[in-house]
Amino acid sequence: MNRKKIYLRQAFVSLLASVFVFGGCRKDDDELDSGDGVGRKITAKVENGNRYDFDEVKAVTYYGFSDNSAVLAETDYAGGGFTLQLPETVDDRYLSPMEDYADILEKSLSELVGFSLKFNAELSEEDVNGTVAAIEAHRSGDKEGDFFYMTLTENESVTRYTMTIAEGIFMYSDKSCKITGSSSEDRLIDGIEAWINTAANASLRKGWNILYLTETVEASRVTQIITVTMTISSDEPAGMKWYFEDDIPEPELLSSAATFSPEIRKAVSNCTGFLRKTKTEDKL
Repeated sequence: MNRKKIYLRQAFVSLLASVFVFGGCRKDDDELDSGDGVGRKITAKVENGNRYDFDEVKAVTYYGFSDNSAVLAETDYAGGGFTLQLPETVDDRYLSPMEDYADILEKSLSELVGFSLKFNAELSEEDVNGTVAAIEAHRSGDKEGDFFYMTLTENESVTRYTMTIAEGIFMYSDKSCKITGSSSEDRLIDGIEAWINTAANASLRKGWNILYLTETVEASRVTQIITVTMTISSDEPAGMKWYFEDDIPEPELLSSAATFSPEIRKAVSNCTGFLRKTKTEDKL
């Protein structure tokens, strides 16, 4: 894996931990489906996928907060894409209580975005266990890297620069539940004023789900203030595509935004985990 890139999957798991631990749990009035587990069929056409000669795709879970791993599903890679069927149920030995993510993964979150985020969220059910599946590319028995389901957009106007990045995370839950909550605070990032907003509004069904972690960073040319908005949702953002890790889109406009001071551009980079480990950081 290209270590110069850092991906939202890491941020998501950390954020999910903070949701469950800091928000606490409650029973919701709405009854959620508690029937059989739900499998998920992934059909992916990979961007520039015909460039690669992978022969296999695997859904892999890493469990126990270690390098221990288990293959949950596998299929052929052909024609620049793949079709992968995730199982309806996952063995309990590969699941972890959501609360257990907190202490370990909060540190990852701090390293990723440079500050801790809290959603003040509530989980509608107690004792929820789950796992996340990485979708891996293999060739001749060796792992070549990861596939990512994501989108990145940039916009630049006279008054502001905006970048939005979203990734879909394949998550298994052993029961149905809802996640809701929000928070807002002001802080300094590299000496620049920043408004930090978070919102969680997602539903997990028993079985496999796609949760979408979206981060939007906006820098105002008028006020020289940065706004960071991080959301967890079960609603798919527009423009989602499959990428192998070497082809993940990278932001282009920020490094050429001459009307921003170097301090503003550095602060934007440092509060966006994706930017911190890409070539953009080298250009600032």
